[in-house]
Amino acid sequence: MTKLNDVEYVKEYDEDIGLQYEEAKSSYVDAPIQTLVSLRSIIYDICTQLNDEYGLAGGNDLAQLINNLKSEAVFNNDVIELLHKIRKAGNAAAHKHDYNLTIAEYKEISSDTVQQFCQLISGLNAALRNDFSEYVFEASVAPLLEKLSYNVFFNDDPESKFKLGTALIEQVITLWSDLESTGGFLYDEKRKIQKGTELIKSAANQRHYDAMFEYGMMLVKGSFVEKDLNEAKKYLHTAACFEHTDAKAYYGCFAIEEQWKDDIDDGIEFLKEAAEELNPLALTQLSALYKSGEYVEIDIHKSDELLAKAVEQDYPLALCQLGVNKLHKNEVDLAIELLIRSKVYGFHHASLVLARVYSHFEDKHQESIIQYTNYIDSLNYDDSNYLDVHFELAVYKFTVKAETVESLAEYLSSLLKIYQNELCTAELKQRIETITPPAVKKYHHLLINHKQKNKDDMSLLLQFLPNGKPRESSSDIVSVMEKVVTDNTLLPNLIYGVNSTNEEAKKLTNVNELKEQVSNKKIKDKAKARKLNKQKRKQKR
Repeated sequence: MTKLNDVEYVKEYDEDIGLQYEEAKSSYVDAPIQTLVSLRSIIYDICTQLNDEYGLAGGNDLAQLINNLKSEAVFNNDVIELLHKIRKAGNAAAHKHDYNLTIAEYKEISSDTVQQFCQLISGLNAALRNDFSEYVFEASVAPLLEKLSYNVFFNDDPESKFKLGTALIEQVITLWSDLESTGGFLYDEKRKIQKGTELIKSAANQRHYDAMFEYGMMLVKGSFVEKDLNEAKKYLHTAACFEHTDAKAYYGCFAIEEQWKDDIDDGIEFLKEAAEELNPLALTQLSALYKSGEYVEIDIHKSDELLAKAVEQDYPLALCQLGVNKLHKNEVDLAIELLIRSKVYGFHHASLVLARVYSHFEDKHQESIIQYTNYIDSLNYDDSNYLDVHFELAVYKFTVKAETVESLAEYLSSLLKIYQNELCTAELKQRIETITPPAVKKYHHLLINHKQKNKDDMSLLLQFLPNGKPRESSSDIVSVMEKVVTDNTLLPNLIYGVNSTNEEAKKLTNVNELKEQVSNKKIKDKAKARKLNKQKRKQKR
């Protein structure tokens, strides 16, 4: 007997669900985020129908609908587990702006979830119909882009515009995932991004509410379009007015964060509406407001209640916030568990909180450094927090090591990179200027008595003024050397440690060696500049 393929099998379970599944599956390669959102919507309908059939409590929350089925022992644990897996995958897609997953990761999740959906239907058949018939999952799908392109060209269909635009962008982002090896973007890929953006904007202007929300978020973040908060506000506000739940939540958050004074009242109302619709971002934001008393009256019970509802959805921001709350109550083990869950679901800030928690345990120093590093790797080079956390890590690493030549060299080198970064703030520079003089003095003292000396030792000292503070720029050394070559007597006034009467100390300042090191430094600086420029280009895209 010939086995049914997966689409036929789902249609046999229910014709309408089969048609929805077929459409959802058609995009699981080209537009995996759309597929995941669609599959979550399908299981919401399935669970709602089953709750009605069995006379259960029901509700608007998918997690609650699934748990109703579990509590009544309607289905076995395999079915319940599959429902929750598809729900969580759909949440990660629906709230992609908060989960920080790559397109490649979404494609992998989408591939797994499509197959899990078929397993779910098989489980439902077994439970409801005692049907154990088998099916064959076909990985290939009809070309989605062709069908969408046809509807865009001939029907000017906004839904197809939105889906096609999203698919084009996701397709190119997948190709761009390895920028270091490709060396940049190809012209054809840039055109795809431009076309995808134009299609989403066009659909938004036709009042397609998902497109309005997505284009508004692109304007907020400056993703593939020029950042424009005023224009973003228009799109998000219109979508919110037409009952787009995510638009309500984000509009409310941006109104507060950006201090849109004339719009904060609207923003609070939108947040409350979105929270009633169980939007996890709105629940988490409102929880914070009720806790602080900002814009609303303080209500700790209400705050905890809202946060709990967001945590039930495994919302990463809520998991992190609850973890922080548990830390304040000294429930450290539970806090760590929540923070790890938050991190797994893509909330990078949880890594920073974990790093700080681990730093208080003597046996967790390595784990702390790993979490600091993970957090730094998740940031853009121009993120306001980037250098501050680099500084925090440098200080922490030094505090857990013995004061040796090697540890001091690593410490001072890290501080120099931060200090000489063009984005280093005046406040952070002042903090570094306070701690480098004693550290440089100690380094110089240990260096004099160190048995093995190398040229990098002097290269590092060159970066500091005679008072032990860092030079503003590594390029300053070139001008210093030009003066030294002309007049060696200037050494004591230009380079740290030359005033020492110790003969070993004076050997560290051999002028010929300094010339060679400056030449090598120019080469290194050019390489660093190329790398930084490449990183800047990457961030702009």
